[in-house]
Amino acid sequence: MNRLRTDLRKIRNESPLDLAHGIQPISFAVKLLIAYASNEGQTAKIAHRIEHYLQNRGEDVDVADVSAIPPNFSIGSYDGVMVAAPVYAQKHPYIASQFVQTHPHSLNTVPSIFVSVSLAAADSKLETQAAAKRLAQTFLERTGWKPTHTECVAGALAYTHYGFFKRMMLHWIMRRAGVKTDTSKDYEYTNWKAVEELAERFLAMVRDPVHA
Repeated sequence: MNRLRTDLRKIRNESPLDLAHGIQPISFAVKLLIAYASNEGQTAKIAHRIEHYLQNRGEDVDVADVSAIPPNFSIGSYDGVMVAAPVYAQKHPYIASQFVQTHPHSLNTVPSIFVSVSLAAADSKLETQAAAKRLAQTFLERTGWKPTHTECVAGALAYTHYGFFKRMMLHWIMRRAGVKTDTSKDYEYTNWKAVEELAERFLAMVRDPVHA
């Protein structure tokens, strides 16, 4: 199977001169892994949205919660890997770090994307967006992962799913940020069009890693 994929890539990357001699480009399904950690479900929702988008494009996609992936699981057979994790209390979940640190070689070998999901990514203020990027960079520095691309994606405020103290704390944080919210409602800030564009970027990276 690996040799077949190599041969297909070789044909795909032939020059126009080669094509003129009768070699035609081949469209083939790539094998992709989307691994995620999720606290309240928004990161999982984003991961599955990307999964469905790519499957509708005819790609072979596996999606899994990192907590369900055994340590001896091999990701070396995938053409590309995406890892998505939320930010809570200025940190990404330990289980996401553990997954990345278990597969350093594979993640640094294949085209890969780190998706950091946070409320800060929804803020239009440049300093807040910069803070979101710093948190993502801190995660990468601590794990030793050097993904092909890093994306900060806006998450959600799931007030109705929180306990009393977490709900009040986040409401206070939003008020300090100048954002009025009602704790009896949930707020989704994820830009789904941007998420689908990220899926397209992921696919393009895998299909043409040289120009990623």
